[in-house]
Amino acid sequence: MRIVPSFVRASKPGWGRLVPLRGRLVLYKVVRAARHALRVPPAWSFDEGVLRDAGARGAEWVVLKDIDSGWFFAASLRTVHAHGFRVSRGFGEQRALPARWWGRGRSVEEAINGAMRVEGLL
Repeated sequence: MRIVPSFVRASKPGWGRLVPLRGRLVLYKVVRAARHALRVPPAWSFDEGVLRDAGARGAEWVVLKDIDSGWFFAASLRTVHAHGFRVSRGFGEQRALPARWWGRGRSVEEAINGAMRVEGLL
């Protein structure tokens, strides 16, 4: 699926956009695994303030597109808060979600379906 440019910026520029998808609001961000992924433990992280803001605006999902691999990764905000952990790497407080909790796919839909399987919703 192609993401159309009718985005609403998240609270911090460059830290994601809120995108309507499947009747739900998604926090969508393009990343580079080589630069943005945590290596130990393998995880993706987000600024705590951006996650709070996205949730307050009605976002239910986080979707990442890794331009290094072409894969999409998805997780519900509920999972990010329930299974994520706090990290501080000099860029402000962040919440990281280990790789095992992310759904992965070649499209946004595949990634969200994968996340739903991880959460036991499918």
